[in-house]
Amino acid sequence: MSLPNSMTIGEGYDKYLERQGAFSDIDPAELAREVEKNWEQYQWERGDLIDRDPEEREEYYIMTAESDGITYEGTGIYSCGELELIENVEIKK
Repeated sequence: MSLPNSMTIGEGYDKYLERQGAFSDIDPAELAREVEKNWEQYQWERGDLIDRDPEEREEYYIMTAESDGITYEGTGIYSCGELELIENVEIKK
């Protein structure tokens, strides 16, 4: 009888981890697009000011968030002091 989370004898550790879901086939660009689409579900930290548009009352900042050990970076658009959107999300290593 084998335990559900036990490693099969003769199986390489990498294969065992892969079978447990430790590795993924997800394309990093696709993952970044999903984070960008659902940016409100993440806790973002505001970084350096990139640009300012006084006429539109908008400011653009570098934004970072971390989830499941992955760091994401994007452009945060603030309007009247409120974060309105995060775009151009990329995975940073």
